Amino acid sequence: MEKVIDKTVNHDFTYHYGENAFAIMGIFKQKARKEGWSTTEISAVLDEAMKDDYDHLFNVICLHSTSQHN
Repeated sequence: MEKVIDKTVNHDFTYHYGENAFAIMGIFKQKARKEGWSTTEISAVLDEAMKDDYDHLFNVICLHSTSQHN
């Protein structure tokens, strides 16, 4: 799987596996806005995330995020 855009948000989403998909997308959107992402960039990631099942959504979000601990 390739990144939709070459950016990441600084948040470790691995702790959110199993949570509601809309909650995960909301956290991603909030973090991305706080880090200065454009609406177009955020939409591109979320649009790709919603193209398939929960695991696809989660993997796309994780691909566009990084932990502070890394």
